[in-house]
Amino acid sequence: MKRDRFKNVTIIILIGIILVGLGYYWFSQDRTVEEKIVATVDGKQITEEELKEELLNVYGKEMLEDMINRKAIKLAADKYGIKADKNAIDRQYANLIQGYGSEAEFIDYLNEQMGWTKDQLVEYIEYNILWEEIATRDVQITDDQLQDYYQRNQANYSEPDRFHLEQIVVATEEEADQVIEELNNGSDFNTLAKERSMDIYSIGTGGDIGFVSADDTSVDFGIIEKAQNMQKNEIAKVQTLEGYAVIRLLETKEAVQYSFEEVKDQVRREMALNQISSLPEVLEQLKLEMNVEILDNRLK
Repeated sequence: MKRDRFKNVTIIILIGIILVGLGYYWFSQDRTVEEKIVATVDGKQITEEELKEELLNVYGKEMLEDMINRKAIKLAADKYGIKADKNAIDRQYANLIQGYGSEAEFIDYLNEQMGWTKDQLVEYIEYNILWEEIATRDVQITDDQLQDYYQRNQANYSEPDRFHLEQIVVATEEEADQVIEELNNGSDFNTLAKERSMDIYSIGTGGDIGFVSADDTSVDFGIIEKAQNMQKNEIAKVQTLEGYAVIRLLETKEAVQYSFEEVKDQVRREMALNQISSLPEVLEQLKLEMNVEILDNRLK
């Protein structure tokens, strides 16, 4: 379930995580150190240099292109005096961790699945914002137009009520009642979830499905509806398409509506992006102006 939510992250960020991660691995190695053996197969060695060469051959072109793109955007931002708004970066980062029980859980997932740190992700979010700011720097939009767009699209600049839930999914109401009885008698919720729950996505987390909201299509709406009227640590049962869910509410985060001033730069970018060529076209033109030249024939 949490994996599904994370897949909603902008694809360029995910691709960048993979490519730049490989780049850090490749270029951070000390090539003066004696050649290392990274694996053996039936006594036959695979060296670190062979691994690097394979990475270069398979991923080198994509990795170098990503590094060139990032360098071009940074240099252009410096040239035009453009900076990414910290609040915009923070909002995008906060949006990514929605659906996880905590920031620490999100970062663990990021590290384990992508080999990426929080700082590296934040850096890539900043890169994308700078790219959009550079692409739209010459677009003129009045404050009245921005205000009008914001008023017509306020829902896009808000966060709904969110509920941090744990669940144990069983087939029948009788099983749900039995689970609730065991919980009332002192059984541990997370242990019961691992032993009894039918939901394969949350078994590994002891039933923890993170923060969910009414617009989360991965959760039965009946669960959200019930959570809206629950108190912290309260346990309830809900009939779902799969059977019955015994849920526990761990935390509620109330809805937030961002003011026009808080999201003004974001509103401007969104409006301006509709008036320019595609972002890749802007980037390619930028690289032409910067006379990018690839010197290694293997990477051309």
